[in-house]
Amino acid sequence: MNDKKWLWIIGIGEDGLSELSAIARSLIDSAEILVGGDRHLAKRSAIALNFGLTD
Repeated sequence: MNDKKWLWIIGIGEDGLSELSAIARSLIDSAEILVGGDRHLAKRSAIALNFGLTD
């Protein structure tokens, strides 16, 4: 049995990206699939730019 965690749920509140922990930002950046609203998914690009994680 594979015990690797494959699902993470990360909420982005009213404070936006500033409230996310480094772990949350890392999980978002390394995700193979992201599900969310357009506004929230657009923030993934901002996270990548802020932390030098662009493709």
